[in-house]
Amino acid sequence: MIINNTKYNGWTNWTTWNCMLWLNEKGMDAWIIENLDQYDVEYLAGMLHSTVFNTATDYFDFDQADVHLINFVEIIEAVKEDKKMEAQYA
Repeated sequence: MIINNTKYNGWTNWTTWNCMLWLNEKGMDAWIIENLDQYDVEYLAGMLHSTVFNTATDYFDFDQADVHLINFVEIIEAVKEDKKMEAQYA
């Protein structure tokens, strides 16, 4: 599969967008929220990278070679922003 490394639906690229969909579906966004106060963004990004890399061929429309295209920091920042907005309107 050829992956275009350009903006996609407001995300860095298609691969980041696709990964975020999977993370939401699997409840990983809740895991990110639970760990936001314990770890810094770079550490969480590394943890997500490992998780996605080890499961890429099982769950994603891309393979391990494409994991480097995912902007994990962007994903974590988006989850943080969603959490902040939910708290604001709760």
